[in-house]
Amino acid sequence: MLNDWVSSRFEALFQREGLIGFDAWYTTDRGSLLQRSSRRDVSILTFDDEGTERTFFLKRFHRPHIKDMWFAFQNSLRIMSQAEFERSNSDLLRTLGVGSLRPVMVGSRFLGAIERCSILLTEQLESIQLPEYVITHWDTMPPERRQVLLRAMGKTVRKLHNGRVSFPDLYAWHFFVREQGDSFDFDLIDLHRMGRRMLFPGYIPDNLGTLLFSMPQSIFTLDDTSAILDGYFEGDPSSRRAALMPAIHRQTMKLLRRRPGSIDHKWNL
Repeated sequence: MLNDWVSSRFEALFQREGLIGFDAWYTTDRGSLLQRSSRRDVSILTFDDEGTERTFFLKRFHRPHIKDMWFAFQNSLRIMSQAEFERSNSDLLRTLGVGSLRPVMVGSRFLGAIERCSILLTEQLESIQLPEYVITHWDTMPPERRQVLLRAMGKTVRKLHNGRVSFPDLYAWHFFVREQGDSFDFDLIDLHRMGRRMLFPGYIPDNLGTLLFSMPQSIFTLDDTSAILDGYFEGDPSSRRAALMPAIHRQTMKLLRRRPGSIDHKWNL
């Protein structure tokens, strides 16, 4: 079974580059490899589109685990590859008012109902990855402006949860910052583990605790991380925040114990 889609905006460019069809993209060694594991890899590719430089990210999924295929089916209620599921999740985020990936191509190969492999090509975002933004702006930003950004992060997470969406990979480096006048908006990436139609609230403190874990104390003060929660709980009674704080703290501490020092390279520490 095949399931391929290419944005008409870039069909001519890809044809000029000789990248036509699933096999060409799945087997290409063009570009620079950014990440690799036994189940997926991510590369960055740049092309000259008649004088305009275009940058794309190619994510390839290889022989996904049965549990990952089941997770995609369970959340989408149809047979869907890992790449299709991530594209579908980006569409869902936009309906919730949250920016996300900009897919330009999806391809999947199945053996019956079993996914063999899939690819997701996305256009480079105009927003800036949060660690890069912080490294280049934080020292010169007035404290009040920092608070605006952090509160906006919390409000973005609240949009997810209001839509009953769980984001277990809610790490700070999956936020990409866009300045919007006096405020900020965000694009979120790495969506293949996103849960939908969540019924039980345990994911809420887990997501928030994961986000706080990913923000190093060498950069962010307690007031900074508190501002994220201020944005998230804005309009709620104080009792709701107080009730969730122990579980948020437990998740943060659990990750700190399991993965000490694991976030430093994300912030160039």
